[in-house]
Amino acid sequence: VMTGMPGETDETAMETGRFLGDMARMQGTPPAELGMGAFYALPLPGTPLYQYGQQVGMIGRTVDEEEKYLEAISDCPSNKTNYINLNGASLKTALFWDILIMCEATRTYFAKPLGNDFIRHIGMNFERGKIDNTVHGEQNEAEFNEAKYQISKHYPAMGSVAYREFLKTRDGNGVKQLLDSLSFLKTIRFYLALILTRWATIINTKLATSPVAQKIPRWILYPVMRNMNYLQFVIWGLVRKAIEMTGRRVKSRSLFNYSIFPKPITSEFLSGFQHRIERSLRNVVAINRDNSFRPQSSSEFNQDLLNQGR
Repeated sequence: VMTGMPGETDETAMETGRFLGDMARMQGTPPAELGMGAFYALPLPGTPLYQYGQQVGMIGRTVDEEEKYLEAISDCPSNKTNYINLNGASLKTALFWDILIMCEATRTYFAKPLGNDFIRHIGMNFERGKIDNTVHGEQNEAEFNEAKYQISKHYPAMGSVAYREFLKTRDGNGVKQLLDSLSFLKTIRFYLALILTRWATIINTKLATSPVAQKIPRWILYPVMRNMNYLQFVIWGLVRKAIEMTGRRVKSRSLFNYSIFPKPITSEFLSGFQHRIERSLRNVVAINRDNSFRPQSSSEFNQDLLNQGR
């Protein structure tokens, strides 16, 4: 699922997580095993998000500015390090939304008793309870796991991302194969970079997918996880600066290049619209278009039409 759009808040992220938890329950499989996760919105030409980015001044309008922007995102994944904060929330808040979604999905999935007829254990020791047999029916867990494994061997596209990663480990591939291909110094650098820039992500992922951890009250657990996540980002920035001081070129990352973010789209603003479609980002962009930009030439007019997806 996508997060980080203008108008996103902790409340909407938690609502998304609860929805994913309900979907996982319908399949009888924990969210972490379904490969459920959140990626951050990335403005692309022809989308309302791209137009909104230009309207608030986060994305340039000249040919050179747009070319620079497109080159920067051309080979970047939609993760939080490449996130362009058009939402306007603080970084500590926005950077936690993907983890918050998974926390709520796990809480929702384990909120009611589960059954042992359809639950697949893949390297995780989840608790068992009862599942509605009218939905899933009785199945032998071991037979189901083996059947799923054999099918996925012949049809790699089938199954969740998490399950396919498990299959790689079961077949003797994965991290061990990666480390075996590296030299000793490269392996040391790999683990050092992992410790400095991914430690909070690893811990928070474990906490977010643990049914035991998610029994801790939100007001205790979430602030700790949020601050760990933000501290990792701060350390990441310091590591980047240290690398730059050595003369090595570091790839531009959106979050490290901006310090001023646009004003958030508030629920109070959206409450002024009667219909759901009027609260969409496309409508907000249309309202702001007349005041934000007027084409001065035919080329600018055509470019504006392309940005609108016409």
